[in-house]
Amino acid sequence: MKKQSIQSNNYYYYSQNKEAGFWYWRIVKDSKDLPTSSAVKSGFLVNVLNPKATLFLLAVFTQVIDPETPKFIQTLYGLEMVVATFVWFVLVSFVFSNKVMKQKISRFSHWIDRVGGAVMLALGIKVAVSTQK
Repeated sequence: MKKQSIQSNNYYYYSQNKEAGFWYWRIVKDSKDLPTSSAVKSGFLVNVLNPKATLFLLAVFTQVIDPETPKFIQTLYGLEMVVATFVWFVLVSFVFSNKVMKQKISRFSHWIDRVGGAVMLALGIKVAVSTQK
């Protein structure tokens, strides 16, 4: 069986991803200064509906996991990704909501922004001037 993009060959998946993208945008736009329980719900929905994450995981899974892999094993792979992602975002939220960490980051935030911007600009220029071989 030839591996290929699910979304490029199926309008249903494409339209569902567009719908998820819309709701992702709405939740991100409306989530300012929320209480903790609402922030957790909002954060969960943002990550579940993030179309970039969906496309990334589809791309990786269709390239790495063989179509003949048993559904049970495929399900375990998916659950492992859910657990790993959950643990990562919980860790990140605790680290970056710490007052000491916020103060340290705010001291260097202008430099972080400048370096990040320069890297993105350099990558953009490289892509723009590169020729396809």
